[in-house]
Amino acid sequence: MLSCLFALLALSACQQRFDDLQSAEDGEKLYVTFTISGIQSHESRAVPNVSTGTGTVADYESSYKSVDVLFFENNGNIAQVGQKKVHHFDSEGSAPSGADKDNWVDGVYERSGNKRGVYLAGVTRNDVKGKTCVVLLNLPAEVRTLIERGTLNTLAKLKAQVIHQQTSADEQLGPIPYPVDASNQPDYNSSAFRHIVMIGETPNISFSNNDVASVIPVQMVRTIVKVKIVGIFTSKSLMVVPQAFNYTSVTMTYQYKNFPSQTKLGEVWKKKSTNAGTLNAPIDGVYVESPAKLYGTTKQPYFVQSFYMNEYGDLPDNVEKQPFVNISVLFEHPTSHAALPKLYWALSLPRGMKRNYSYTIYVNLPTNGELDPGGSQLQILKADKVVVKPWDEGTENYFTSPDYIFNNFSGSPTDPNDHI
Repeated sequence: MLSCLFALLALSACQQRFDDLQSAEDGEKLYVTFTISGIQSHESRAVPNVSTGTGTVADYESSYKSVDVLFFENNGNIAQVGQKKVHHFDSEGSAPSGADKDNWVDGVYERSGNKRGVYLAGVTRNDVKGKTCVVLLNLPAEVRTLIERGTLNTLAKLKAQVIHQQTSADEQLGPIPYPVDASNQPDYNSSAFRHIVMIGETPNISFSNNDVASVIPVQMVRTIVKVKIVGIFTSKSLMVVPQAFNYTSVTMTYQYKNFPSQTKLGEVWKKKSTNAGTLNAPIDGVYVESPAKLYGTTKQPYFVQSFYMNEYGDLPDNVEKQPFVNISVLFEHPTSHAALPKLYWALSLPRGMKRNYSYTIYVNLPTNGELDPGGSQLQILKADKVVVKPWDEGTENYFTSPDYIFNNFSGSPTDPNDHI
């Protein structure tokens, strides 16, 4: 199934009323528009690998292959609107075809200004006033079936639904790294392409008497977190032998430990003050390997490891289990492949990670590490700096001294004074 990929721009309500109204006939129809939080800052057309080559700048992390629209009463029960519990739409190909064009505003997946919307056939504004509108992108078919059968018949049950259960902490949750096709381009036709499930909610729907168009705007949120670990080796004693004997082939390995394995539709993260933050069904992963990078003429090694994970926390003080990453390094000679003993560290992750955000975690490895990954002397590292950004603004810059800022971070990214 082809996906429709979008880079979306935030819209004001007045802009929506003016731009979305295409004709008098459209003004009589009720439709839902949705935008995706943390959009790419540049304009890009939605569909990759078309003749214009716009796929090279498409936002794959905002891609969707299906849209589901639901409504709920004030008491949280699901509402049957237009004789349906679920209004379902598929986005196949580069544009809707045939009768399916009538389901999409302007008959296209993406309109001018990267806007998009779906019509709800047979539904009027009076049918939905006072209700809550929920939009779901890339919802698994089995979850949609549970809604239609009445198993998930309240908003609370819907949000508590587990939509994915990892069997290993290193199992990929998002599209990057992409599966590639024969042309070495991202292959969104592949069954291995991981679309991110997104949810959006607009409560207490209302329409002004001045609104000619019957439109419900909904803001979407991704259900997972994006993380990058950026590390440098600051131990001079560690670097003496590799640099003296040209051990410039540097391989890093990572093992994710105590990672939350469940992706839920509703938000899991809670503020620390609520004492309700959780770590759902923690599991470990296998070791994953990637080469380190070398910086400058001194060939200073550093590493960048990117991954997706499920949200968790904020965890309380002295929690028994906390997510962390086992990190190891292997220095080898590029031609003889002679190697130094592998060294290990453990990096504690923040107190909490919130969905739809990008976390860049900076850490320095100040000692020689431990020879045994399970050794009693394994050093537990705290992040030196954590940068929390909207989804698309995550950084992966390498900060050299004296620009590398040490904040001695160990708690909540939103509270620099918080320490575990």
